Amino acid sequence: MVSPPSNVLPLYLAPSVDWFVEAMKSKDLILGDEQQFVRQTYRNRLEYGTFQGTKTFSIPLIQSTTSHGYKEVLISYDTHWQRQLVNALRTAYGKSPFFEYYGYRFEAIILGKHNQLWALNVDLLNEIMNCLKIDTAFSIQQSKAIDSVINHQVVNYYQVFNETTEFQPHLTVLDLIYNEGPDAIHVLNKMTDAAKSERIN
Repeated sequence: MVSPPSNVLPLYLAPSVDWFVEAMKSKDLILGDEQQFVRQTYRNRLEYGTFQGTKTFSIPLIQSTTSHGYKEVLISYDTHWQRQLVNALRTAYGKSPFFEYYGYRFEAIILGKHNQLWALNVDLLNEIMNCLKIDTAFSIQQSKAIDSVINHQVVNYYQVFNETTEFQPHLTVLDLIYNEGPDAIHVLNKMTDAAKSERIN
């Protein structure tokens, strides 16, 4: 049996469900320690669902550092973005079935003082993997990551705003965790199996 290939994935801010499908398709999870930070990407932004549709939140960066390597990019605290992000997620998911079980974990990380964007994203990724009970260790490789993550066919799952909007795919994996809780990993496994079948065919 041939082992699935390893992809070097970009380290995103609370990555999308599609990112996790890409990660779970590979035998190893490798993050790209990019020597040139790529601006205007999901490295510092995430998409979440609301009753009005999909919205994007961006973490402000110190612009003079964005021309450096990823690990050197610094977060700006000129605005109260931490509280804004926490409030945005509470407004969007506060009534979701599992927010009270998981929300405080991510809020503690968001409200912590991270100077480097990389460090914040790693802490969030570790907590996400803990919540999903994914025990795969990730490694870091000095190389350019793939430029983007493929949007996979999403398995529809419960979303707290289903009654007012159509299903919103390709959101941050936090959407899946808050809405499906322990079943979130089963949704990801179904998507991963479907993606593997597409590659074989």
